[in-house]
Amino acid sequence: MGTFHKPSALAHISVLDLTGPEGNLCGKILADLGADVTKIEPPDGDKSRKIGPFASGVNRPDFSLYFANYNANKYSVMLDLESVEGANRFIQLSERVDVVIENFRPGYMNQIGIGFERLSLNNPGIVMASISPFGQTGPYSSFIGGELIVQAMGGVMYCQGDEMKPPCVAPCEQISQLTSFHTATGVLAAINHRNLTGKGQCIDVSMYEIAAQLLFNITRYTYHGDIARRMGSTPIIAPNGHYACSDGYISLAVLENRHWQELVRWMDNESLADPMWNDMNFRRSQPEVVDIFVRDFISGFSVQDFLEQAYSRRLAVSRVNEISDIAQSSQLKERNYFREVIDPKIGAHLVPGPPYRFGLTPSVLERPTPRLGEHQERVIEKIRTEGRNSKEENDRLSDDLALPLQGIRILDLSRVWSGPFATRYLG
Repeated sequence: MGTFHKPSALAHISVLDLTGPEGNLCGKILADLGADVTKIEPPDGDKSRKIGPFASGVNRPDFSLYFANYNANKYSVMLDLESVEGANRFIQLSERVDVVIENFRPGYMNQIGIGFERLSLNNPGIVMASISPFGQTGPYSSFIGGELIVQAMGGVMYCQGDEMKPPCVAPCEQISQLTSFHTATGVLAAINHRNLTGKGQCIDVSMYEIAAQLLFNITRYTYHGDIARRMGSTPIIAPNGHYACSDGYISLAVLENRHWQELVRWMDNESLADPMWNDMNFRRSQPEVVDIFVRDFISGFSVQDFLEQAYSRRLAVSRVNEISDIAQSSQLKERNYFREVIDPKIGAHLVPGPPYRFGLTPSVLERPTPRLGEHQERVIEKIRTEGRNSKEENDRLSDDLALPLQGIRILDLSRVWSGPFATRYLG
C-alpha cells in the first residue's frame, strides 16, 4: 500500500519555471509547498547545471549539487523558445497553468512572442513574475547584471567588510535568495487577487530594489544625511558579535540593559561596573573599549563552558557552528528539517527542507532533481488531456478589489526586526 500524504498547501497551483540562478529558489519554494512546478530548459540545459560543486567530482550537468539544491521537486521539459515550434508549445503549456516565473532580460519574452500580453489572451488569469537586475523600466532596465553587480549597485557591498579595507561581497547569494522569497510572496498575493477577481497580472521584480529595501541605512541617510560606515567585526553596540574561546568561537548579543548588568556581574570587572556603562548610548559610543574587556574575559573559557554558564544567566549566546555542526544538529534532526533524496545519478543525499511547518498541509519532497527533459512526455500529455482555463469563469468574478491582499486582516504581535519587517511588507 502506498504512503498517504495530506494535500500540500499549493497542490492546486501549477507553475512554469523559466528562471536561472537568480530565481531558481522561487520555483523550489512553491514546489516544496506542493505546487506542480515544471522547469522549462533550453536544449543545452539550464546554466545552473554547469555550476559546481559536482557529486563524486563528476563534472557533468546531472551531477551538479548546486542545481540539485534548487530544483528537486520540479519536473523538467526541454524547449527551444526561440523556435516557432518551441514558442507555440510554451503557449500551449501556459494555457493550463497559474504562474510563469522568468528572469530573462527585459523585453525578451515579448520579442520571441511569449510575453505576458500574449499568454493572457488565452489565459486571462495567468500570473507572470519577471525577475531582472534593475526592473522592466527605468534608465537601468537594459543593464546586464547578476548577484555581484546588484550587491554593488544596491549598497550591500558598501556595508560589508572592515572600515579601512575595500568593500566585499555578502556571501551565499543573499540578494538572489531574497529575490526568490519576495517573488514567491508576490506570486501568492497575485494568486489571491486572481481568485477573487479572475484577473491575472505581471509582477515586475527588481533585484536592485530588493537590495535597497534590505538596508535600513537608507532610511537613516534620508532622515538626517548620516552615511553608515563599514563596521567589520566592530559592533555598533558592544558586546554584540563573535568572540574567541580557547577552542572555537561563540556569538554573543547583549542588547538590553538587564543583560548588560548580568554580564558585568559575571565578569566582576570594576571598570565596566561604573554606572556610566549602564547607559546604552554611552556603550554605543565606546564599542572598542567594551570589546577589549569582553574578549579577554571570554578567551579563558572553552566554548561549552561559556555556553552553559551564559545560558544559566539567560544571555543571548550561541556556538559559531561549522557546516558539519549544522548537518549533525539535534534540533534540526528532531524537526525533520533535512529530507533524504534518492537520486539515480547523485545517489542518496540530504537536502534542506522548508523552514516552516504547516499543521494541516505539510510539505512533501516527492521527486529528486530532474534530468534534462525527463518529464517531456508527462507534461505534453497533460496538454492533450486537460481542458484549458475557462476565460468565461474568470470574467464572472468581481474586479472590485484593488490590492492583492485587500480584505486580509493581520494582528502583528512581533517586535524588533523580522516580524515587523514581514508585516510591513504584507501591509
